[in-house]
Amino acid sequence: MYSAGMSMITDICSMYILLAAATTLEIQATIDFLEDTVSRPGGQETALLITGVGSVAATYALARRIGDRRPDLIIQAGIAGCFSQSKPGSTVSAGPTISAGAPTAAGAATAFGSTIPGTTVPDATVVTVRPTIPGATVTVGPTVAGSVVAIGSTVAVSEELLADLGVWEEGGFRTLFDLNLAGKDSPPFTGGALINPYQRILALSGLEQVRGITVNEITTSRQRLEWYQQNLQPVVESMEGGALHYVCLRENIPFIQIRSVSNDAGERDKTKWNIGAAIRQLNDELIALLTRLAAADGSVLEAG
Repeated sequence: MYSAGMSMITDICSMYILLAAATTLEIQATIDFLEDTVSRPGGQETALLITGVGSVAATYALARRIGDRRPDLIIQAGIAGCFSQSKPGSTVSAGPTISAGAPTAAGAATAFGSTIPGTTVPDATVVTVRPTIPGATVTVGPTVAGSVVAIGSTVAVSEELLADLGVWEEGGFRTLFDLNLAGKDSPPFTGGALINPYQRILALSGLEQVRGITVNEITTSRQRLEWYQQNLQPVVESMEGGALHYVCLRENIPFIQIRSVSNDAGERDKTKWNIGAAIRQLNDELIALLTRLAAADGSVLEAG
C-alpha cells in the first residue's frame, strides 16, 4: 500500500511512466486507484514522484529521479489558477483546444500551492504501480481556435512561459530575454516559450490545450495579473509546470502536463475557489489517460 515512505508493486511492463505532482493530496484518488490490485491491464509501469511545491523543488526531484532511472514518459498533474476573472462554472476565451468529456469521482481537496493543515507531504516519494480503469472512453474533437475553458475543468498545458524570471522596473516587467541574458530561441526555448512537441500524447489526453505560466510567487497583485494577461496571454498558472517542460525538453523525454482549474488567479477568497471539483476532475482525467496509455503503442511517445 502507499505510505509516506516508499512502497512498490512491480510487474514486467513495456512502458515506464513517471507520474509527478507537487503534493500527494492533489492526486490521492489516482494513488488509491493505482494501488487497487483487482484488475490491471498490461503494458505499463507507473512510478509516483512527489516533488514538493515550486520550480526549484520540482527541478531537483525530476532531475534526480531521471538520473536513477530514465522514464519513457513523465506526466505532471496538479491544480492551477486561471486567468479568466470568471466565477466557477463560467467560461473564458482560450487558445487552440481539443475537447473531451469526463466522468467524476471522489477525491481529496487542497488549496493551490499548499496542503491541508495538519498533513505532511514527503519530498520526492516514489511508489511503483500499474493502473487500470474498466470501460474508459474519450471523445476527441478537432482543434478549434477561440474555444473556451471552464473553471473546474482540466486542461493540457502545451506551452509554458517562465513569467516572473526577470525584473520589474519602470512600471513594467523585463524578461530574461529582454535583459539579453538568454536568447528566445536558445534551447530548450522556442520564441521564449517551453513548448511541448509531443502532440500525440497531448491529443491522446483529449484535453483542451492551453498556454501556462510558471511563477515563484502566486499572483496576488492586480498590476502583475494585468501585465501577465496583456503580455503573455496565459490561461493557467502553476509553480512547477516550467520545471517539467525545461527538464524534459533538455533530456528529450516525452511529457505532458495536466492542470485542473480551481480558482481565478489573484483571487485569495477561498470561498470563491472550486477546489473539490478541480481535484475530482483532475483525477478522473489522469486515470483515464493512464488507461488509454496502457492500450497505446510506442508511437504515441513520438514528437510531432
